[in-house]
Amino acid sequence: VLLTHLSEVIRNNLPQLLSYKDMKALLERQDPEYRKLADEICTSHISYPGLQAVLKLLLAERVSIRNLHLIIEAIAEIAPHVRRTEQIVEHVRIRMAQQICGDLSEGGVLKVLRLGNRWDLAFHQSLKRDAKG
Repeated sequence: VLLTHLSEVIRNNLPQLLSYKDMKALLERQDPEYRKLADEICTSHISYPGLQAVLKLLLAERVSIRNLHLIIEAIAEIAPHVRRTEQIVEHVRIRMAQQICGDLSEGGVLKVLRLGNRWDLAFHQSLKRDAKG
């Protein structure tokens, strides 16, 4: 029970535990072409702290960052076009959809519940209200 609790505490705090030094160490373990791509995007489009912010947001959403080469590729695709970290993370999430859904599926089947248009509209309106305060 203690080990399970400790594991959950670590998982909940992973974004805070990912230091700049840790992120650089993760990049150093990548293949040379991905390290070069990361260097290119971090010098011309997104800074290393920006890359760290993207990784932290993914971790906060409990998205595994083990597939770092896919994350780097996705950032390279979108970073020349957008600056906001949230938009970059959104694109990365789309590129990682198969991995994210695979982690959530049971036996290759993802169970979903589709809401009607009225529920969808109500949900979007509540998000807009929350964003405004």
